[in-house]
Amino acid sequence: MRATLLAIAASSCVSLGLAAPADQHTFSAGSLLHSLGSHVHTSDDGIFEHVSIPSLPEYNIRIKQVENLCDPSVKQYAGYLDVSKHKHLFFWFFESRKDPHKAPLAAWMNGGPGGSSALGLLMENGPCNVQPKNETKRNPYAWNEVTNHVFSSRRYTKEAAKDFYAFVQLFLTRFPEYSERPFHVMAESYGGQYAPNFANYINRQNKAQALVPSHRHVNLESVVIVNGMVSVGVQTEMDPEYGCRGPYAFWDNGGEHCALLRSRVPRLRQLMQMCRDFQTPLTCIPAGIYAFSALNDGFERLGGTDMMFAKTATILVWLNMDINAAFVRSADISNDATPMIRELVEDGVRVLNLAGDADFACNFMGAFEWMYQLDSPYAKEFRAMNNTMEKQQW
Repeated sequence: MRATLLAIAASSCVSLGLAAPADQHTFSAGSLLHSLGSHVHTSDDGIFEHVSIPSLPEYNIRIKQVENLCDPSVKQYAGYLDVSKHKHLFFWFFESRKDPHKAPLAAWMNGGPGGSSALGLLMENGPCNVQPKNETKRNPYAWNEVTNHVFSSRRYTKEAAKDFYAFVQLFLTRFPEYSERPFHVMAESYGGQYAPNFANYINRQNKAQALVPSHRHVNLESVVIVNGMVSVGVQTEMDPEYGCRGPYAFWDNGGEHCALLRSRVPRLRQLMQMCRDFQTPLTCIPAGIYAFSALNDGFERLGGTDMMFAKTATILVWLNMDINAAFVRSADISNDATPMIRELVEDGVRVLNLAGDADFACNFMGAFEWMYQLDSPYAKEFRAMNNTMEKQQW
């Protein structure tokens, strides 16, 4: 896949080395942890080690070491962030295959809304890929080739950023050796909303650390967004352009349907402006629904594509469409995360915007456009550099 790489400042993403394939590995049981750090309490059940700190009393992580699963060549730990008696967020951590004692720390999240980060772990950039017969195969292109990598779940509430910050604090309490390493917050797809929010919360907590001296400073180095939905209004404007003149165009660029889709852009802008002006469900829900339907209308009727499938009940359950629907009802799908990105950039946190060219839902044209419109300290330089870009070549 050809990739379009867009960066606000200097790219913070490390290059990924390649490793030789290995044999498949099947699942096996984990082993216990015995090395305890400060502010760490051990559970009585003999399975998980519990980690908590007084300044975040409502949070606790349960963690244990895992062996012979997914990638036996590295140390790995799995567990849960407990946010209440009945709410638990799963995470799975893998050490770097190369120089784990020097490699940076990274956290990965998938999007959705409702997408599990286990998808990234087992089917995308994780250390192994799922194979037939409940086996896994080593992924030579895994991002933990050069990073200490944690795949984390998240809560879908207004407390999600605080949850993530608490997880990072507890994780660094258990593994203080990572405290001084560069920390990268990474996400894809609708994670283009999560990553800027979570990183922004960490950045603000770092600046307010004097108020809570028991909290560890998080060495936030960058935000990495992969085909992310960062600015819904700006990006969905580009759906007709991608579908009509993109590298895999499926509509006739000079045809009636492309003209129809483009004619809807002014209405989208009007709805998004009303959402920004009033910030109510009454104005923002219609804007979000219009953005994700009217600007790509007709894709479902193309026919004969390998992307189409029957929306069976089982598939909808695994896609967590109830969570997706709740995001629509809450008007979250109209959000724009660029103000948080601007704040991060102004504070020296680097942002990498990585976009492959075969994603329609979060296409690279939209990814370029939100960066082009971003009002940041680097805006003038970025726009001048890209004003000469021949967009028709897309």
